[in-house]
Amino acid sequence: MRWIWPAVILVVAVILLLTYGPKKAIAPKQETVLKTEKTKVTNPLYISYVINTGEASFNSLKAHAGLFNLVIADWLHLDGKDGLLREDNQEKQKVILEYIRESNKKAKVFVMLNNYARGWQVENTKAMLSNPTAREKVVVSVLEYVKKNNLDGVSLDFEQVPKGSQKDYVSFLSELVKQIHAINKEVSVHVPADDPSWDYSGIAKVVDQVIVMIYDEHFSITEAGPIASLSWTEDVLKKRTQEIPFNKLIIGMGNYAYDWQGAKGSSITYSSAKALADKYGKRLLTNDVFQNNYFEYADSLGNKHIVWVLDEYSVAMQKRAAAKYAPLGYALYRLGSEDPQVWQTFVSPGRTD
Repeated sequence: MRWIWPAVILVVAVILLLTYGPKKAIAPKQETVLKTEKTKVTNPLYISYVINTGEASFNSLKAHAGLFNLVIADWLHLDGKDGLLREDNQEKQKVILEYIRESNKKAKVFVMLNNYARGWQVENTKAMLSNPTAREKVVVSVLEYVKKNNLDGVSLDFEQVPKGSQKDYVSFLSELVKQIHAINKEVSVHVPADDPSWDYSGIAKVVDQVIVMIYDEHFSITEAGPIASLSWTEDVLKKRTQEIPFNKLIIGMGNYAYDWQGAKGSSITYSSAKALADKYGKRLLTNDVFQNNYFEYADSLGNKHIVWVLDEYSVAMQKRAAAKYAPLGYALYRLGSEDPQVWQTFVSPGRTD
């Protein structure tokens, strides 16, 4: 039995070593922290929009073409549940496209595809998005259009897309992006400023740029009020930057006005708003809380009106609010409806008062 004691001693020694001996350090539990890098944008995108209707938009483009590095041309429209697209006047498209290429060779040109044709095509959009065949028809049509005109990409502006169609919309965008990327072009998407039914993060994952339309806080079918107040702008930016990466974020700003009589508002250009103010001997006043300009007047029938305006002042305010997020760029809607003083502020830091 003498062999038992060494064995017992060995076992005891092992137990003591395991219990009291040196131990491997246990690494502290690592917390997962989501970080969004704020890379400095050395060459931000400055985007504006040209339309075919009338001459004001093209005239403004001719006066300011050198300021932009991207122009979005509002030329394609969804016009049916089966994926039919309607194209604006081709001759005028050709003239505008040639002018952009001759006057600013560095500027990219995207075609806009929207769902506006005699009003927003909500039901047709819903039906098209739910139909894979109709979606493919739209994708093929857009692809051919971009190739035929040697454009740099396409920008989607499908508005009032219902919550139940958001999944189909993201699928449609994925299909479109796949085909557009295959020819080395880009896709951007316009999204409303603050609509909880929209899949902001899902959209941002599949496209190249997301243009957040930070305007129409109040508009024609709401009560009168500021179109893009400071507090609302700041709230929108805080929310959307949680869902859209800075390197895809475009700050969409407006430059136009709404004229309300009672509960009914009408969209008008800045120049029309200014003409009304001059006609009735009024001047633009700044609301210190909302940081938007406005004026009030009574028409020839004695009806009281209030006009809220987006102008150079509102663009300066919104750019200051957005600067800390270092977005990819800024977009101004639109050429032909704007305050003539807006452009240098749009492409530079602008005023600080």
